[in-house]
Amino acid sequence: MSAASTTTALSPPAGPLVSGQPITLTATVAVTTPGSGTPTGSVTFKDGTTTLGTSNLNGLAADVATYTTSTKLLASGSPHSLTATYSASTSDLGSVSKPVSLTVGSRARPRPSR
Repeated sequence: MSAASTTTALSPPAGPLVSGQPITLTATVAVTTPGSGTPTGSVTFKDGTTTLGTSNLNGLAADVATYTTSTKLLASGSPHSLTATYSASTSDLGSVSKPVSLTVGSRARPRPSR
């Protein structure tokens, strides 16, 4: 039996991102037809070539992995290109999501009192 092809989709976090706040990244991995079954293993979340973290798939039919991190790991300003990479298993081929572009805003600074 050959390994089944998979697709990985990365959902962007909701709302504006501000430096220092937590964000949750969610990836969904699915086996593509004619394959069948539930993918197992883990997903690695990256900002460009920098690994942010890894999370295990939840083992359900719509296999989801979530990873929560701080925007402190993402510099303010320029867009970040985030991806999710599903590692191949014995029964499934690995796959990479399309990049999601995010911009992290600066934290508002308190105004000095007069």
